[in-house]
Amino acid sequence: MDAQHPERLQINLYNGSLEVKDRFSISAGIYVPNGDLKMTGATGSSVVGEVLAKNVIGSQNNDSQFFSKSTSQAAPRVGAYSLTPPVTELITNKDSLVYRALQKDQPGTSGHLQAFKLKDDSSQNTTPEWDAADVSTSKMSVDNRLAKLRTETANWASASTDFEALNNTAAGSTLAQACAVNPTQTACRITGDKRLATSMVGVPWRVAPLLLGDSVLFATDDGILYSVDKTNGNLNWGWIPRDVLAESQAALSSTPMKLMEAHPWGQIASVQLLEDDASSTTGAKVTRTYVTGTALGGKLHFSIRVSNDGKSLDKIVWLDSRTSEYSPGSAGNTNDGEAGWSSGVYGRPYGGAAPVGAVMGGNKVAYVVGGKLVTREVNTDVAAVERNFTSGGEAASASSSAASSASSSATSSAASSAASSVVSVSPSSNLLYVDDNAIYFGADDGKVYKTKSTGVIETGEYSVDKLRTYRTGGSASAVWYVNGSKIASASGNGLILLAQTKTHVTALKYFSDKWTFAWQTGINASTKLGESDPATNPSISVLASDNAYLSAPADIINGVVVLYYTKKPSECDIKGYTFGPLKLLDGTDARGNSQFRMTDMTSLDNYVGLGDATGGAFTRFKGKRAILAGTGGDPGNSGDTAAITPAENAFRERLNWRELTNFF
Repeated sequence: MDAQHPERLQINLYNGSLEVKDRFSISAGIYVPNGDLKMTGATGSSVVGEVLAKNVIGSQNNDSQFFSKSTSQAAPRVGAYSLTPPVTELITNKDSLVYRALQKDQPGTSGHLQAFKLKDDSSQNTTPEWDAADVSTSKMSVDNRLAKLRTETANWASASTDFEALNNTAAGSTLAQACAVNPTQTACRITGDKRLATSMVGVPWRVAPLLLGDSVLFATDDGILYSVDKTNGNLNWGWIPRDVLAESQAALSSTPMKLMEAHPWGQIASVQLLEDDASSTTGAKVTRTYVTGTALGGKLHFSIRVSNDGKSLDKIVWLDSRTSEYSPGSAGNTNDGEAGWSSGVYGRPYGGAAPVGAVMGGNKVAYVVGGKLVTREVNTDVAAVERNFTSGGEAASASSSAASSASSSATSSAASSAASSVVSVSPSSNLLYVDDNAIYFGADDGKVYKTKSTGVIETGEYSVDKLRTYRTGGSASAVWYVNGSKIASASGNGLILLAQTKTHVTALKYFSDKWTFAWQTGINASTKLGESDPATNPSISVLASDNAYLSAPADIINGVVVLYYTKKPSECDIKGYTFGPLKLLDGTDARGNSQFRMTDMTSLDNYVGLGDATGGAFTRFKGKRAILAGTGGDPGNSGDTAAITPAENAFRERLNWRELTNFF
């Protein structure tokens, strides 16, 4: 061992516990992921090195010494890692910045927004250019936070200034505001608080950053939406809604910073609209930018106006806050289990984000809360209109005041009667808002539904029964994500919808006023091809079964589909991959003239990096239209990126709409 660097010695015990007795002395790392390290005996033990175990137990004498990290998880993540896709500019090249929302778990949780330079092959540098969470004067120092953090004024609907500064006096009703400014002060912490004592920024968890103008926006689990300069990470502003402050204040008497574990943010997204310029005498138009999103498990939905460069807050447009009503997927953040409307649906859609959608080129936004479809206008303070999902006729609607931060969910007895007479539908995915007559969403019964903004579900709509019929095991699986594109082919123009579960992607084809099953792939997917003639549809490639799962939504680009999946054969071995490209029309291999990291693709499976595959961002890398895929990283590793550049597809045509969500 003298010649083999004994300081690198590591002992790994993958099953059970490790017990050592009497004068146990060693210089090594000891790794017991599924059990305890027990050092017993009365003569003392000495370990110089890192110890990773569920528990470190010892009755040794005081002369024993060791460095240990006890954890209830087999592989604590001590480095920065990401659970969201990378974010980058629409045109990138070598040395362009890619932005990652990151977190650290050990020795306490902390949140980060870091910028990395891209390498010539589209992978990212290991060292960030900057971290917006730095406590430097221009970033997250207490003085800078005090000067730039805001909440809305109590009378925002009628005031000329809708935002006010937070108070840094930790007393009485202002304690919650003081804790938002400086969460590390003693009054804001209790024994057992998981937050790092020196961290000013909460964990982004699965809220993807948003690139807007000259800024990057990101939301954290302490209830603050931040805007930082995209070139240097300096803080522009932060906003914590009053409803979130109220939740913080209610918890402070017993559990300071309890909100940090509630994951209050669902998602953030932006919309730009061309509007009349009220100051113009010639009827000129002006472009304005709006940020929409969800908070508090989907109980709060909002629209705020910001400057086009993202560097300043402008106006509160509306806040739709509903007591005890949740959006699916927002109330929980740790499990993939299922719960009812009272507590949200854990882990769905991808990213645990409330389903929200908007019309491209329009100002309509739709979301689901309390089991109802709600529609609003992004840029105007008008009443929210909510509809019960129906299977044959429109239920009575209930309107709520947008000017109030709390809206009633009460309906008339007639509305209640109408609602009780229809089939209950529980959305479990994002919303694809094509227009007022076509909003698509997936449900937890394994089907895709089409509804109008009135809540009327189209009868005879093709449902994803194939998710049951054609997947191994034969049981229904909730649809977590839907995406789609218009497509042209020899048989005419049509629409392809992708319905995705945690293990499968199913393509539904709408041609000649008829829905049919097109193709399916996934983990251990069946090779059956539905109603189509197998002679005209080659077998579809399927993904590996090495404890794999689809960890992000599939992307559509240039008429092809790219999937993201993760292999996790053990806690110590987590790797992210892309799968594809596949032809959108029939799911077959579309690798011709496509590249991965600027090299011709030789396989449908391509390794991106350590950690979960976190999805991709659309960009043009080195002149080629691309998806910049990302991975979350492992301990000490912030993840990696890789550009996938599918060959151009001349016949492919996008619809004039997009999904508003940028989460996964």
